[in-house]
Amino acid sequence: MRFRALHILLALCLAGLPAAAQEYSQPPVTVSSQKIRLGGKVYLSHVVLEKQTLYSIARAYGVTVDDICNANPDMNLKEEGPKVNAIILIPYNPEGIAQAEETASQVQPAPEESYIIHTVKWYDDINSIAEKYGVSAERILEYNGLASPKLKRRMKLRIPTGAAATGDSTQQITPPETAPVDSSSLTPAVDSTEIFVFKKREVVNALLVLPFGADTSPSESSMEFYAGFLLGVKDLGKQGVSTDLSVYDISNGSLPITAGKISQSDLVIGPVSPSDVQKVLAIDSSDIPVVSPLDSRTLSLVSGNKALIHAPTPADVQYEEVVKWIGEDFREGDKVFVISEEGGGNEDLAAMVDTLLQNASIPHTMYSYGLLKGRRVADEIQKFATDGTMRVVIASDHEAFVTDAVRNLVLLLSYHKNNVILYSSSKLRTFTKIEVEGLHKLNLHAAVSYFIDYDSPKVRDFIMVYRALYNSEPTQFSFQGYDLATFFISKCWDGGYRWSSELSAIGAERGLQTDFLFSCQDEGGLVNTAIRRVLYTPDYKITLL
Repeated sequence: MRFRALHILLALCLAGLPAAAQEYSQPPVTVSSQKIRLGGKVYLSHVVLEKQTLYSIARAYGVTVDDICNANPDMNLKEEGPKVNAIILIPYNPEGIAQAEETASQVQPAPEESYIIHTVKWYDDINSIAEKYGVSAERILEYNGLASPKLKRRMKLRIPTGAAATGDSTQQITPPETAPVDSSSLTPAVDSTEIFVFKKREVVNALLVLPFGADTSPSESSMEFYAGFLLGVKDLGKQGVSTDLSVYDISNGSLPITAGKISQSDLVIGPVSPSDVQKVLAIDSSDIPVVSPLDSRTLSLVSGNKALIHAPTPADVQYEEVVKWIGEDFREGDKVFVISEEGGGNEDLAAMVDTLLQNASIPHTMYSYGLLKGRRVADEIQKFATDGTMRVVIASDHEAFVTDAVRNLVLLLSYHKNNVILYSSSKLRTFTKIEVEGLHKLNLHAAVSYFIDYDSPKVRDFIMVYRALYNSEPTQFSFQGYDLATFFISKCWDGGYRWSSELSAIGAERGLQTDFLFSCQDEGGLVNTAIRRVLYTPDYKITLL
């Protein structure tokens, strides 16, 4: 994906996508709330609707036509005009917007119908709501354009008051086609009855901080993560979850966000590197949750930082799952064999696997060799063979050694016809020099943090939408962006101000690529401990168990 696409992707925020099901003869220009930072300037994204002109858009945002054209130099707006469904950037001018709204309010009076908003709670039904407000159930359904009395939790219902409550209002009301009320226009009242007045929206304020490298070397992985993240925000919007997303480029060691900005937010996702995450934590005086999205090295920061949420599942947790899996599969006559590199610098990893097997009371043999031994290794391993199954763990994260060990195990299969099963963590699956055919022959059992199940209908739907919007294929970064957006923003929406403290109390949840199951560290933050088990079979299938 070329980095010039940043202009488009940054504009694809939740409120910016058009509602194709509705048609307007003279659509008003609704001012977007989605703020975007580019080159140190703040913009709002706007999706052009049919019959909107540069002049009408500029007037609504309190800017000039030239301001809009200069903000979108690649779109040739002066000659071609804005195209329907095009996403354009508008320079943020709060004073101009306020003045435009004041002028509009004088020309076009507000509607006379009156109503309040009720948020459906888990124990509500249409009859209990009707009784509470003294309005018939039939009238509430009619007023909200609902054909069925079945309600969804957190649905926003318009409860008519005055003449509208009995249907005597002379003003015609056009019921919405989907959700009764757009939650982006609501704000909670002071009391605890969960009744809302129609002023402004209830929203999750999220900061996304990534190393885009806009001014130097563009980062494709950051862009792909962001593209998936925006689709997650979009899908949450369909469920009534409103998100106010601010995006920051933290490249070249700069930190463009302040402690004040963080304190006004509900969560921060990013940055990526441990040094950048540490910078954000250092100014996070309000202990707003900070999610480390990709880099497993930030695990070292969890201790002592209660605000940090580590999303990647650590390697030691993966090996714990490997040992647990071996224990479940182990049968009488089997042999567990741990291979490590002699003098390879992975002694700690080998010792950890040894300890885990001992703690699980699984008998095993430790075997170490150097790369120079070559094919003699297969003959040496054969000496430990058994009539049962040889269950093998390669305790190394060095690609050259692991590749050689896999080759020797495949040789063992072909020469001696032993039943060999290889168990591994995620790391092995990232090595490009290993022949995948060998992993299938060894019936690889992998305990991984990431895996995309392309047989899943949800995964296929995501791929189709991603292709349509971005004209490219989603990568692992795209899936990770989507999963983190849908999981953390929804949990923040449902959990109130103490939402992050409840994460360790909920069960495992499955994303498209990543699962979530959080463990609270002593005097520290949260660590994701969810694991996916993946099986490679001799018929060249890869299955998520």
